[in-house]
Amino acid sequence: MTTRFLPVLLTALLSALPASAQLEPNSEADMLGPRGGSAISVVAHPLNPDQILVIKYTRGVFRSTDG
Repeated sequence: MTTRFLPVLLTALLSALPASAQLEPNSEADMLGPRGGSAISVVAHPLNPDQILVIKYTRGVFRSTDG
């Protein structure tokens, strides 16, 4: 399982590099979604990566069906 997860993790990390390099020096991030608390777990469906569950410590479970 770990050997299957490692390439996915590396691909996700490497694909985020170009996006962060394109940010303007004075740009600010926008908060989207529910605020407060920290995520305990983030899980993607093994056959459909567009389905993601996020488990929050104080707010419950959030589901995304479009990644």
